[in-house]
Amino acid sequence: MIKDSGSCQCGKITFELWDFNPEYSICHCAECRKWTGSFYACIAAKTGHYKISGEQHITWYLKNQKSEQGFCKHCGSAIFWRESPNAVDLDFAIGMLDNPDQLRPRRHIFCQSKAKYYNIPEDGTPHLDQWN
Repeated sequence: MIKDSGSCQCGKITFELWDFNPEYSICHCAECRKWTGSFYACIAAKTGHYKISGEQHITWYLKNQKSEQGFCKHCGSAIFWRESPNAVDLDFAIGMLDNPDQLRPRRHIFCQSKAKYYNIPEDGTPHLDQWN
């Protein structure tokens, strides 16, 4: 388990993470592409293993009547994803981390939805058609 910190592009939202699994997921679904402009790579942080400052600058978007995406209402950085509005565990976009090079890919998910303009590398990381 490791620790890191990060922020949105404008710095109004900052966060610290600790004791989280350094393996990240890469989502290729159409919804993530619409949200981020490409695939979405994130790490999961359990309740009590993160601290967010500047929460008043977060806007939550309820998508598909279930999950939510959190972004900075000033710079638009796509930072968070959570399974439901009441969820306390969060996924953090690895591009927002200060030290993402300490992470490694765990899996590619929703590969059947992948856009045709890029290829998923054949590096031994599992390619899944769904979440699990």
